[in-house]
Amino acid sequence: MSLGDRITAMSERLAREATRAGLQAGDIERLCRVFANVAETRAVRIGNREHQLVLHTARTVLILIEDCGANDATLLCAAAALDTSDRMLMPELDTLPLEPAETALIGDVCAAVAAEHPLEELLVADPRVRLLAVSEALDHARHLHLQPAAEWPPMYDQACAVHLPIAQRTHDALARRFHWWCDMFRTRYLRD
Repeated sequence: MSLGDRITAMSERLAREATRAGLQAGDIERLCRVFANVAETRAVRIGNREHQLVLHTARTVLILIEDCGANDATLLCAAAALDTSDRMLMPELDTLPLEPAETALIGDVCAAVAAEHPLEELLVADPRVRLLAVSEALDHARHLHLQPAAEWPPMYDQACAVHLPIAQRTHDALARRFHWWCDMFRTRYLRD
């Protein structure tokens, strides 16, 4: 299966899951358009259509729907465009079919995560900002083993020192998943 087919298949999965979550048809169509535009842009910017980061934003949406029971179109459309790990992979937001509230939510998450003290910023952030930041970070964490090993320690430290405590204050399922991941990654990949 080509990645073009994977992008289409992921769009179809997003539509099915968003339908189950109760989103309106117009919001579902827009969610899928945001994701498809973002995935195509990411593929071009990465220079590798097979790279796992191409589908990152859709996996964040799925974490929100499947693990958190999210059915807020603003939250899900913002998730479909967000990458706090590498802003160069995000298309210009004004080129996407985003509502102003979605663009603002993306900006709030990016600002909190990039702050000098992200833990403190996220602790006082709006619950939707925390939920989106933690869900997005969880997908990056789940795929950290695919990144160069030199990137593992600092990204692991941030995930466990910042995102795990925020997850614990934001959503029980995300907290369990982050806790499990921190233990597993340390044991499997960071042993001396």
